[in-house]
Amino acid sequence: MQPRAHIAGYFRAHLRRLPLIAALLMCGVSRPAHASEAGRPLLRTFTRADHKAHPQFWAPFQSPEGLLYFGNQLAVMEYDGRTWRVLKIPLPFTHALAPAPNGDIYAGDEEQLGVLARPDSGPPNFRSLLELVPTDAKPFGFVRDIHAWRGDIYFCTDKNLLRWRDGAFRVWPLSGDFRNRLSVAAGRLILHRQGLALYEFDGEKLLQLSAAPELTRPGYSFVLADSSGELIVGLGEQGLFHLARDGALVPWRHAAAAILARTSVLCATRLRDGALAIGTVAEGVLILAPDGQLLRHLSRENGLPQNTVISLLEDREGALWAGTNSGPARILWRSAATLFDHQTGGITDARAQDIQRHEGVLYYLSTDGLYRLTPSDDASLPARFVRDPRVNVQVRLSSLLSHRSGLLIAGGHGLQRLTPGGLEMLTAIPDGLAGLSASPAQPTRIYFCHGKGVGTGVFSLDGAWHPEGDIPGLTADSHDALEDASGALWVGTISRGVFRITRPPGAADWREAQLTPFTTAAGLPGGHGSIYVWSTASGLLFDTAHGIYRFDAATQRFVFFQELTAFDARPMVLNPIDGRTPGELWTNGLLTDIKTKEVPYPLLRLRAAPGGRF
Repeated sequence: MQPRAHIAGYFRAHLRRLPLIAALLMCGVSRPAHASEAGRPLLRTFTRADHKAHPQFWAPFQSPEGLLYFGNQLAVMEYDGRTWRVLKIPLPFTHALAPAPNGDIYAGDEEQLGVLARPDSGPPNFRSLLELVPTDAKPFGFVRDIHAWRGDIYFCTDKNLLRWRDGAFRVWPLSGDFRNRLSVAAGRLILHRQGLALYEFDGEKLLQLSAAPELTRPGYSFVLADSSGELIVGLGEQGLFHLARDGALVPWRHAAAAILARTSVLCATRLRDGALAIGTVAEGVLILAPDGQLLRHLSRENGLPQNTVISLLEDREGALWAGTNSGPARILWRSAATLFDHQTGGITDARAQDIQRHEGVLYYLSTDGLYRLTPSDDASLPARFVRDPRVNVQVRLSSLLSHRSGLLIAGGHGLQRLTPGGLEMLTAIPDGLAGLSASPAQPTRIYFCHGKGVGTGVFSLDGAWHPEGDIPGLTADSHDALEDASGALWVGTISRGVFRITRPPGAADWREAQLTPFTTAAGLPGGHGSIYVWSTASGLLFDTAHGIYRFDAATQRFVFFQELTAFDARPMVLNPIDGRTPGELWTNGLLTDIKTKEVPYPLLRLRAAPGGRF
């Protein structure tokens, strides 16, 4: 078996000639043609099998070195991009965390607080600071938030505000039975006494910002700044407000109002581009543009592990981390690529065969049928594929071809055309077909590959099909047949190498075809296996088990396309996916050190450089 045979059927043989790779499975060339065609965002969820910890991840932050930290049960969790590490500390559950400039991590929980020395490769070194809290400031209840501000560390508890400086605490008592939440917004330290009022701390005293009636209602809350520095206040079931200069809370008019009316806000973070990500009790994550436009609604319906979002963080790569009651998720919500799978995309887990846009509709072919994409104009719901009932499950469904005469299907019964009433058989082939292509010089002509050769025929202007039978002389098990700019037809076969087929100048059909076989004697590698032919802006490429080859017309030999892999000295085998853009080739790399455990078959975008290299 070829080393990559298990993947070849997916990437090489069945996802070729893709007009819209981004809309299908994992990654893509560009954004879908229409925003409403987007699937669910690319995201990764982490389960207990991954992190070996409690599913609730609180108070996330990222260190200057890129490590991510979260509060958890009896631990601070560390993630380096590949591996989770459990840093055990004696706090029952760490709900509040904050990094110090020196890399130490301050942590707090019910009646406990302390500092974890800057983590290294050794065991965690945690020191409780509880004994240093003044006696009259205890018991203080829960530590709700911790923030570094102006070089000091502030602990917000149920009973006071504590400042840690030079090894000692200073206390600002907070009277009454209110839950206190502390935020840093636009460089300002803001205290919300939930159910009472909003304050700003100037370093010495608390200054009241607002006692608006909305603040007197207890409930979840957050405070952050918009891109202009003005404060946005989120209040439980009441929604989102702007804080006016006179202390009034002005409702923010935004496109997610109907969604927030069904739930409560829990947390929020401002993203690098000014957008606002909001975690909710029952509606997942809402991402709002600065002008209030709803950019994304992330929920279980589009991949989030659970709809209660208790923490949010944007990492330095621009991904959004959402802590849910069922574990954290990392979401590439800005990515041009979106995902359709058997869980949320409407397709099954059958092998993907082809994808084509025909008359404005995106069709997806798998081994169990044909699907068409139903766009969505709702930011809460991704687009979804639905099965086309006109196409039954056949022993072999191989490829699609969008043609002026209709959508053509290479299936288990032969060449078929999709019509409003169902499938129309054009040419019956009992063993089924493989590749389909149209002649660029004579667009009405179609080529179709099968186990005994290549068939052809033409459509008349009224759409009638006129079969011409198989091209004489070719008896190989063929997979691809593509015509080049000179009019020559190149055929990739399963085991007999490559055939070039020409016809006399001016010939209208292939009855006088001339065949030239190319084998290892003409430069193809030994053990080449099935050879797939790709049409790219760089010409026809020939994909073998030992890499990509091209035909050198000057020497009449096949040569390894070394320029494609010249960017890396390590052994590499590439499988083309799309190459229609001039000077560019999308491919997935196999049998190479580029792959990782998380991305075993990475997508590579190769761009031509001066001198012909990529």
